[in-house]
Amino acid sequence: MLYVIIPLAIIAIVVIKLKTNKEITQSKVYQYDKEQAINVQVDTLQLENVNAEFSYSGTFEPNKETKISAELQGKINTILVDAGSVVSKGQTLIQLDNSLLKLQLQTIEVQIEGLEADVNRYTILAKADAIQGVQLEKAELGLKSAKVQKATFLEQINKTTIKAPFNGVVTAKLSEEGAFAAPGVPLLQITDITTLKFTVNVPEKDLSQFKLNQSYSLSADAYSEILLTGKTTMIGSKANMGSSFPIQFTVNNTSDLKIKSGMFGKVLLKNETSGKGIIIPSSAIQGTDNQPQVYVVKNGKALLQNITISNKIQNKAVVSSGLNEGDVIVTNGLGFIGYKNLSYELMPDFNQPVVVIKTVYPGAEPNEVETSVSRKIEDALSNLEGVDYLLTKSLPNASIIIANLKYGTDLDKTMQDAQRYIDNIRKDLPQDILSPVMSKVSPNDLPIMSISATSNLSATEFYQKMKDDYLPQIQQIKGVAEITVLGGEEREIQVKINQDKLKLYKISMIQVVEAINRSGLDLPAGKVQTEKENNSVRLTGKFTSLEDIKKVQVAMPVLGSPVYVKDIADVIDGIKETTSISRYNGKNGIGLMLKKQGDANAVDVSKLVREKFKSIEQQNATSAVKFIIADDSTDNTIAAVNSVIFDLILAVILVSLETH
Repeated sequence: MLYVIIPLAIIAIVVIKLKTNKEITQSKVYQYDKEQAINVQVDTLQLENVNAEFSYSGTFEPNKETKISAELQGKINTILVDAGSVVSKGQTLIQLDNSLLKLQLQTIEVQIEGLEADVNRYTILAKADAIQGVQLEKAELGLKSAKVQKATFLEQINKTTIKAPFNGVVTAKLSEEGAFAAPGVPLLQITDITTLKFTVNVPEKDLSQFKLNQSYSLSADAYSEILLTGKTTMIGSKANMGSSFPIQFTVNNTSDLKIKSGMFGKVLLKNETSGKGIIIPSSAIQGTDNQPQVYVVKNGKALLQNITISNKIQNKAVVSSGLNEGDVIVTNGLGFIGYKNLSYELMPDFNQPVVVIKTVYPGAEPNEVETSVSRKIEDALSNLEGVDYLLTKSLPNASIIIANLKYGTDLDKTMQDAQRYIDNIRKDLPQDILSPVMSKVSPNDLPIMSISATSNLSATEFYQKMKDDYLPQIQQIKGVAEITVLGGEEREIQVKINQDKLKLYKISMIQVVEAINRSGLDLPAGKVQTEKENNSVRLTGKFTSLEDIKKVQVAMPVLGSPVYVKDIADVIDGIKETTSISRYNGKNGIGLMLKKQGDANAVDVSKLVREKFKSIEQQNATSAVKFIIADDSTDNTIAAVNSVIFDLILAVILVSLETH
């Protein structure tokens, strides 16, 4: 009897406690009254002019701009222009030292005189059969060879005179007289602003406003009274990191070149629709793009009404049917109406008003990153509308700027403006940096899985296998957005240059880099077409061994004595400098941080990834490839779901006991 009473007593206590908790909860929770009115903002529709003008902001850039370098190496004798000088096409800008080439030319000319005399003499003797004809042929070939050498020296002497490739203005003087010029080393920068390029970034929905080769009106912010005409030359086929598309125009500058490179301007558009119509704010539109709807107030109630939109003008829409003059529509306060349509997740998807700009500068120290990158981007973003404060971190090899925005700021518009400001100073940033990457702060930026991969392969072989084989398979899984690789040893071919030998041969580091880059190319070289077939030709110059790199010719300080890479450097098959280490339970491996796409289900992605890991492990059993899940955030989601199901089952059981 006691065994029956005790469980019944426990159940009774639990039921009483649950009932008490229910009453307390109901007293604290807000109970919605369906008959209670909701405060919303409304607008009474009127006919308005729909031929409104609107604009997009952009930046003027030069149509032509180049950094001029020498085709031959040599000492700079004279620089005939300075920054700000106006130059014409073909005008001499720089004169290199060509005295040695002229002496070599004189030597060849003397040889030609002697060879011409030999040819004349042998011609007479050959006619008289006094000599063999082969002697005359050798003299003639020697004369032809000498003339080719003379033409070569004349061409080299001609290239010591550096001329302007087009009309323009010298905007940068990058070297001085007495300095050493070499191929690939910039000496002057010339800019032509008689014709300008004007670029704006346009949201996807407004791309239809622009057509190729069509003319549009433009103006510069500094000279708003001057109206320019620009023709569309490019409509971007890929969105930038601000989710907008670049549109580029070609514009003729004023006769006195008032419009400068880097100035801000606007392209002015006029809505093609004329007359009067009903215009509503885009924020009032509900439904989908295929079936837009608005809430119309009738008899004190908000009712959904289907509408047809004929055109969108920035943040407004022109309605062609579905609404009439005098109708009252809800423009704000629809939060409760949409409440029933909300979905639920373990962590809600949200976008804080924060923009992160990350710029990678390989090989740079924090001080250099701060001076050359971070401060310049900070200055560019200082006038960005809606910025609360900027937080900057200058790290080795990277600059990170966090722009904290005021709540209520339009995040997409701010990112477009930030993109425009950064594009405007891109030329002032170091050439070695990677393109700045801009992103919003979102929970989806956090990895959902942390994995440690191990194998009995060598460290470099396993890393290459991971990069070329395993990662592409994982990245193809539906819902996988990004995989960050940590640790491992990546193979790297290293050219260790001897500074003393560079000084000995009078060769610069840039010459070595340029020589290796030029030699390791694989490029299309045209095609060979016959009546029966058409064959493509490629220039295959990629390195296949260390010996190929060692045999690259760097320079020829003395005629006939080339200097190769092997003469000034050691070429080593080494390991790339370690920037991160991944260990799991004290064992080295390759770490993977996996992020999901914004609209993907984390649980499904985790399941598919685990299945792919098992498949890769089975296919590479001989290499003992193992993927160990160190952390999986979906475990918490599954545990939460199981807990809810358990609580529901328990509640059903207890309620059924209470009713009986």
